[in-house]
Amino acid sequence: MDEKKNNKSALEMADMAKAQHSGHSPASFFGENHRFLYVYRKAEKLITATHLITNLIKDEEYIKWELRKKSLGLLSDIIDIHHAAAVDKKHIDRLSVSLFEIISLFEIAYMSRIVSEMNFSILKKELLQF
Repeated sequence: MDEKKNNKSALEMADMAKAQHSGHSPASFFGENHRFLYVYRKAEKLITATHLITNLIKDEEYIKWELRKKSLGLLSDIIDIHHAAAVDKKHIDRLSVSLFEIISLFEIAYMSRIVSEMNFSILKKELLQF
């Protein structure tokens, strides 16, 4: 696929996809805890962007499926933290490890020329700001 035709970033496409989907409301799940809702929404955008980017990777590439699996794990990590009686270092460490694994896999995909520099740079920046 020609990268010039894909001049919209994956995160912009994720925002558009999110705007079109209004079937569920995590706001009711997280209640008044706006911080968790923000983190959950950010994770949704990153997962969507990951899936959009990995759509461009051949199905035979193991890294495609590993990126998707790891990114989806972020939601479980966030929900586990939300349900914990007290958020401790273990929860934060698990989320941090997941984020760095995803960054590392995208770095490998970029260095292997499986993922474009633009997609890698944008996603890495957003993951580090998580």
